[in-house]
Amino acid sequence: MLTSSNAYEPFRVYPLRPSRSVAIFLLVVPALSMVALVSVSVLSMLLKTLAVLACCVVSALAWRLHWPGAAQAPAAIAVAADGRCEVQTTNGQWLSGQLKDAFVAPYLIILTLRQGLKRRAVTIPVDALGAERHRQLRAWTQLARRVNEHR
Repeated sequence: MLTSSNAYEPFRVYPLRPSRSVAIFLLVVPALSMVALVSVSVLSMLLKTLAVLACCVVSALAWRLHWPGAAQAPAAIAVAADGRCEVQTTNGQWLSGQLKDAFVAPYLIILTLRQGLKRRAVTIPVDALGAERHRQLRAWTQLARRVNEHR
């Protein structure tokens, strides 16, 4: 829980608000995927059914981890300059890890954290933080990626 190895390197905590864009994305993408799978005429009915079931399973897993307000959804993220991150889930559990990879855009940050063999992706759209805090987290992410590249 927010354990820093150096007192001069405290964690910065970013509380996350429930994101409307994540909710819309988690509803629209699976629906469009299923429509596309069903509309492909070259697939047999069995393959279409299996593809739709696979899409439903992946959607259920994504909703469990990312739906705003779900028990495993991120509620806050704490970051240190050396790339260490801790994510607090909605149910109060803290997950710690090292920044493995990141996608950074003005409207979206996707962090991939690694702890041993486990990995966890955290999706942070701009509406989950606010514009200024999102900009600060983007700057930290780019700094942390440079630090990790030189290790």
